Amino acid sequence: MKNLLLFGALVLCLNSYGQSKKQQIEALQGRADSITNVLKFQLKNLNNSKITDQSEIEALYLKEEDIKLAKLYLRKAKRNVKVGNIVSTVTVSISAFGTALLWNSFKGDWLDATPLLLIGDGVLIGVGQAVNIPLKISAKKNIELAKELINTH
Repeated sequence: MKNLLLFGALVLCLNSYGQSKKQQIEALQGRADSITNVLKFQLKNLNNSKITDQSEIEALYLKEEDIKLAKLYLRKAKRNVKVGNIVSTVTVSISAFGTALLWNSFKGDWLDATPLLLIGDGVLIGVGQAVNIPLKISAKKNIELAKELINTH
């Protein structure tokens, strides 16, 4: 039981790590939005002026495309973090709820099912983390790609 509680605490810590990713994504989205607004303003000013260099306009359009791509990466990262957190929460909740129900039903009977319950909980949580961890890794990669694109402008 102590191991199960320790593992549950570890899962909760991993979920709080996802919160920092969420904050990081929101900050990058804000930065990308502000860059987009600046680029639109610059493009509007260049289009209004009579003397414009075509290469300047093309460079601004390329920057705008990079920011759009960065926003796409951030949306993917946000979705992966959200799905990973949901999977972790659901698997831990099912595990805890199922353990409580089964533990009460087997209490006092001739069969002690505690080891089976703990093994089942471990498998359930392990499967949940097997889904969650690749999603978090993918989110981290998408955040890094977005950072690269945003920081170049």
